[in-house]
Amino acid sequence: MSGICALWLGDLKQAGERLRRAAAQAEHTENQLAQIHALDGEAMVGVLTGDLRAAEQVLARAYAVVKVPALAAARLAAARGRWGRPSSPPATPPNWPAGSARPLRRWPSR
Repeated sequence: MSGICALWLGDLKQAGERLRRAAAQAEHTENQLAQIHALDGEAMVGVLTGDLRAAEQVLARAYAVVKVPALAAARLAAARGRWGRPSSPPATPPNWPAGSARPLRRWPSR
């Protein structure tokens, strides 16, 4: 959690270090939820620091875990000028029915 907190507080150096350690620890203990959360945050650090290649590599690792790091993938696609066209891997995991991944909609106003 300290890595994600550092990320959202804007301390990207500290976030990157903490998230890398968290991802390694999660992998070691086979905690996939913690691993995907740490990898998604680590990829976001890469996007926010302009290290798009590192972000892409981390996302590839994340997809191998659970195939759903959508936020960082969308930001990476936007950063590369491919909004609406994700970089590999595809937005819809190969074992999901076509069209099952839909963009998030805003909550209705009251």
